[in-house]
Amino acid sequence: MIDYGMIPIIQTENNEPPIQKRIVGFYSGKEFTEITQCQLRKLTHAVFASVLMTSEGQLEFVDDSGKQRFMDLSKKTKEANVKMMFSIGGDISYFRIFLETIVSFIKTNQINGVNIFWKWPPYAEKSAFSSFLKELRQKMNSDQLLSITAPATGIENWEAGFDLDGILNQVDFVNVWLMDYCGPWENQWGAPVGPSAPLYNGVGLKTNFNVNYTMEYYIGKTEQPEKFNIVIPFYARLWKNVTTPIAEGREIFRNSELFDAKPEGSPYMSMWTVDHEKWTLSDAVYDETTKTSYIYNLAAKSYLTFETGRSIADKTNYAKTQNLGGIWIWLVDMDDHLNSLLNMTKHISITMDFV
Repeated sequence: MIDYGMIPIIQTENNEPPIQKRIVGFYSGKEFTEITQCQLRKLTHAVFASVLMTSEGQLEFVDDSGKQRFMDLSKKTKEANVKMMFSIGGDISYFRIFLETIVSFIKTNQINGVNIFWKWPPYAEKSAFSSFLKELRQKMNSDQLLSITAPATGIENWEAGFDLDGILNQVDFVNVWLMDYCGPWENQWGAPVGPSAPLYNGVGLKTNFNVNYTMEYYIGKTEQPEKFNIVIPFYARLWKNVTTPIAEGREIFRNSELFDAKPEGSPYMSMWTVDHEKWTLSDAVYDETTKTSYIYNLAAKSYLTFETGRSIADKTNYAKTQNLGGIWIWLVDMDDHLNSLLNMTKHISITMDFV
């Protein structure tokens, strides 16, 4: 069994009756690992990501295997009595024309709702986006679920296209994209090396690239923390050719050697792959400033960052203390073959009464 780090038991005071919190698990149409009842019983919602809408108004899967995976998830969520949604991406101009297609897809497949993932609407589309959600909500049944994926804030003004008051009047919940803060991208954000989803802190131009910065914005703007879910990414992120720390005492943030002016690495590595490649995850260092784990191999110049029991506990405790509505997982099927991260997530949520 993989050792993802000890799970701290955090004691919290709670004299109020428990309110059900969300554990929303996204599933990919591209993975080939088995979807199991054991996984689904640990979730409140399962979301299939993603379905695309064409310019002709048709909802399509990436390929036939994606369609089969959707059908498998649909069947098993019904057996597990777990709510199922699908996530739709693409151009909102198509969405507004073909609202009926979305509603019909929910009804035909006997699922519970839809997540809208437009990455990201510009300021000029702010009114159009909230109007679209209002029109869609009106066409949906009252018991059907509507959610969106919202961006991290403070990055190229991504949040400018979101009319939060208008949106929250229509949606059941919001999954906030609180990851990808550091990654081996082929652009100006490809440096420095660092954690994908730090709870706190950053470095240099990325000082505000963390979960807390974004959630303080959303909670302050809306005063509705219960509408928001924070993410726990189930992938690992690998950098190669990693060298010195950015600054003394900040070993988690490092420089990397570039090739053709680009960093090298794997931005989305499944935990199954990490296990298969024989990484010793017990070697991980836990950084208290960001609340994240990483392994730096000086000889190989490699750097791997991933979630552990400690980081999941810290994120869950944050969600609890901030009165958030829940957590969401990207992606359940990137876990290892033992569902180690999912098992820890569920165990921690129960231990903290965040259920």
